[in-house]
Amino acid sequence: MEHLYTKALKLLYFTVGYNILEGIISIIAGAYAGSIALVGFGLDSLGLGFNYLWGLWQADPIVGIIVALYLVKEGREIVTGEED
Repeated sequence: MEHLYTKALKLLYFTVGYNILEGIISIIAGAYAGSIALVGFGLDSLGLGFNYLWGLWQADPIVGIIVALYLVKEGREIVTGEED
């Protein structure tokens, strides 16, 4: 079980770094291109990255992963109009 926890923690660290980097690059590219949509995407990515970072600091990372999976499921249901 400890091995799976370590893997999940490494994945969470990667996700935090990726989202923050993606947000910074998107904001810079959006500002350069004059695209408010790209800037908004970048801000959203930064928000996700810092949200995961807060989750690492405050709570068990596994809880954050479970919540993220739940939100993906709910989002899919909203977009497609289907319920499981």
